[in-house]
Amino acid sequence: MTTQDIENLDKLKTSLDASTYKVRYEQNYRDTESLYRFGWFYINDYKYSVSGWAFLKGIVTFESEDGYKVKYSIPNKLTFVNEFKKDTFISKNIKKVRIKLSKWLKDLSDKLQP
Repeated sequence: MTTQDIENLDKLKTSLDASTYKVRYEQNYRDTESLYRFGWFYINDYKYSVSGWAFLKGIVTFESEDGYKVKYSIPNKLTFVNEFKKDTFISKNIKKVRIKLSKWLKDLSDKLQP
């Protein structure tokens, strides 16, 4: 990544950290010339990548793995067009139980293999 890319990424991360969203960033270590060079953003526990960026306007388009797109304004720290997905308390706990149950059944299946 160029120094300009690093500066833009730092502005984006600073803006997201100051917003009301729960954000975790994961760097992409492969050197790509695409927008995937900015890595992965886990916003409200959903995985997004940068699919578009208007650098001069400070507008970033995020896309989730299922094609859901969100436009985010860096200076305003707000989304427009769509909102970032967010689970309710019940659906969040159901998801946790399903993940733990899946891991437990996988381990059990591995132990039962001859």
